[in-house]
Amino acid sequence: MSTLQTNNIYPYSGDTIALSGSFVDVPGVLTVDTSITSSGDLRFPDLGNGVVNPIIPNVSASGTSSLNFNGISTTNSTTNLNYGINIIEYSTGEDYCVKLPSTPTKGKELTVVNLSGLPIYLFPGTEGGSINGIVGNDVLIPSDGVAYKLVCWENPLPGGWSIVSNGTSNIAQSDVIGGLEISQSLYSLSPNYTNHHAFVNNSTYAINGTGNGLATGFAYDPLNSILHDAGLNYYNISLGTVYAYFTPDPVWKNINSVTLYTNLDFNSGVGLGVRWNSNFSQTYYQAGTNIEGGLFLSDYNLPPYQQFVTNYVDPFFNNLNTLSWYGGMDEVASEYEGGTIQQVPGVFLAADPSYTPISAQDFTGYLSANPGDPGTRYYTLDFTNINSNSTKAVGKGCGTSFIGTINNIEDFYNPANTSLDLYYRNTFGLALRSDGPAYINGLKLKIVVDYTPL
Repeated sequence: MSTLQTNNIYPYSGDTIALSGSFVDVPGVLTVDTSITSSGDLRFPDLGNGVVNPIIPNVSASGTSSLNFNGISTTNSTTNLNYGINIIEYSTGEDYCVKLPSTPTKGKELTVVNLSGLPIYLFPGTEGGSINGIVGNDVLIPSDGVAYKLVCWENPLPGGWSIVSNGTSNIAQSDVIGGLEISQSLYSLSPNYTNHHAFVNNSTYAINGTGNGLATGFAYDPLNSILHDAGLNYYNISLGTVYAYFTPDPVWKNINSVTLYTNLDFNSGVGLGVRWNSNFSQTYYQAGTNIEGGLFLSDYNLPPYQQFVTNYVDPFFNNLNTLSWYGGMDEVASEYEGGTIQQVPGVFLAADPSYTPISAQDFTGYLSANPGDPGTRYYTLDFTNINSNSTKAVGKGCGTSFIGTINNIEDFYNPANTSLDLYYRNTFGLALRSDGPAYINGLKLKIVVDYTPL
């Protein structure tokens, strides 16, 4: 046996180097800058430690989608995913789409993990491409931290893709909502005022300081409004409403619980409460369009769901009502049972132990580095008991649903139209409420929702 030691090996002619023999041992690190083609199996004796997939962090969703409930949807997104593990960390109500690679390669795989706080719509990377065997199909990647793997099974263009693994999670979670500043000085020095923060994720939240700020789930005109939004509604100069709403997709059967983690020391003593609110709408459109229609007032008195036969089992109730929950300033106050304020086990560690407060109401020094750290405060809204009462289920039919078409009726807005589509939309939102004089700079939050799929 002889040994050959050299820095470089080049082919004598052409582009091929032949290594003859049944076994080639390459100790150390083998770096290959081109493709490897093998007529036999590629074996990795220690697969768990031997293969490292590339991580593509900080992927940003972009663009909106023309969602079509009955056909092919389209998107104007400019974000193409890469082969490897794609970590989606940014999305908004107007940037919620991504596309598969523009060059589909048969046999290649990629993985998607959505940590953006909002559902992401995933489209083929090329026109005419398919997902799960449907041309132009789009699939939804929920914000649940689950890895979704896709494989390309058709090449060349347009490419066919299929989801190898579907998530089994019934959890939706936000990203870390970070760096919020609660400062009464931004709005008013009046101690009667309170600050309000309504939020969905780190890109969709609103801040206001008024006496009556709420988290309102706006649900009107589901086919023409953006999927998620946040802002302020002013009814007059002194009273305003902070809103931020989340619209699940696909539709949920109900919501079991909501947990809000903070980076605030449980023993800080600051008055900080949470409010939950939901909203719903029943909207008629001219059949097959997104043009709003209406019924005569006499017809509005008819329970609309009795006029339809759907594939849902008792999807909604005739007495649809909104439910709200809030934790009081220093105590849990709720019209329903199940709301608690708890402490994460462990010893609290301040992010900046040397921080010097600027006033007696400055609680910035009571913040840890991350929400859910040991010793921090978290809020739990448990709706299990409420949902056991069939007249008060929380999040019932949460999302946007096509209920059915009503025929042989005159459209209130367009008498020539005799067919109307009925859509139902249910959204929800969360908000923090703090004492007027309180100051906190750097508050971080994370929302985790446990739901039952439809």
